[in-house]
Amino acid sequence: MCAIDHFKKTGQRLSGSALFYALLITTLVGIVLTALLSIWMYFRASHQKDLKLWDQLTDLESAYLYAAQQDLNLLDELFIYGQDSVLMTRYHWGIYDVVHSRIPSSGKTLHKTALLGFKGNLGPALELLDTRKQLALSGKSQIRGNAVLPSSGITTTTVNGKPFQGGTPLVGTARNGEGQSPELDTRMLDRIMPTNATKISLSELADSTTLHFWEAPLHLTGSKIELKDKHWTGPIFVAADSLIVIDQSCHLDGVILQAPQIQIDTSFSGRLQAFATLELAVGPNSTLTYPSVLAIIPQGSFYRQNGRLRIDKNSKIDGFILGLKSEVARESQLFASLDHSDLKGRIVWQGGLEASGRIEGAVYCDNFFYRGSGGQFYFNYLVDCTIDGPSRSEHWVEPLIWNQGKKQVAQWLD
Repeated sequence: MCAIDHFKKTGQRLSGSALFYALLITTLVGIVLTALLSIWMYFRASHQKDLKLWDQLTDLESAYLYAAQQDLNLLDELFIYGQDSVLMTRYHWGIYDVVHSRIPSSGKTLHKTALLGFKGNLGPALELLDTRKQLALSGKSQIRGNAVLPSSGITTTTVNGKPFQGGTPLVGTARNGEGQSPELDTRMLDRIMPTNATKISLSELADSTTLHFWEAPLHLTGSKIELKDKHWTGPIFVAADSLIVIDQSCHLDGVILQAPQIQIDTSFSGRLQAFATLELAVGPNSTLTYPSVLAIIPQGSFYRQNGRLRIDKNSKIDGFILGLKSEVARESQLFASLDHSDLKGRIVWQGGLEASGRIEGAVYCDNFFYRGSGGQFYFNYLVDCTIDGPSRSEHWVEPLIWNQGKKQVAQWLD
């Protein structure tokens, strides 16, 4: 028997307050059910959105890895849906590559951009060409790690009134008479500037400019370029016919410099790749962060002239130092001076190297030299320099010119 029939037979009436409470409870139940339904629909839509975003991120990662040629099998993960689309870009930037993947998403476009190099073994901490001249250590010098030395080996000595104070001269194993210049992919040097760069004049670029590496690079040219109060970040290529001067008031990040002569002022701080054909000088107290490049590359009408690199006192360089002899004029010489400064990374120098300070990483050079206070020139002398191979970070990635190891990210961009 229903409640209505019960009230009809008994003659009882439903009071107003009971009816009110019944309607109130019904309304509350409806509100709760509506709220629960709304919450369920919200989370369902949010979950579907997250699933779509996850699929897009998978596409983005797969496209990046494919463009970087790190895992070609991941191409199968692209285009999960028939409507998916992804853009993959790769271009040379100095002696690295820029790899970029992009996919449109609701609200904004997703990007993944990196500077690509090679991750390989450190190799010998020191490798010298066999000039048959014994390597002599003086002052506070020490080599930590394996070394490839001249056939006459290594000794300690006093030079210019400075005795050896480095303890054990070599902490590691040595091989004698096997030193040779590393095999580099020098083709990288013919394409350090990307072909998609847009040429502009110096006056067209604002003093404070930030470009994304997925945008078209800019190419600035001039006869002689002097930069002051410039704060530039991104793919900006600066090339001069004679000289580039970088004032300490500048901050450059990701920029490439190319000229016969490059001068970087005292106390400069930034991250860049600098390619000179004759002379490259870094002023004292300067800091170049990873992955910077300093290189002397003989080209054009300068290939018969000697090349010089100088890094002045108390500077800190985290990157790759490169000096190559001309293949045409082998009589030309290369000289580099690292004056009481610190380097983290690698030096490949097909010439004479004068080094003092601390090097965390690896060094190849034809020979060392030392200039005494009286102007004397000492051949294959290493004075007040520590070369510590094992202390280099395990995450350090070589530029692509190194051409050894597995391709890996040197720096995440944007």
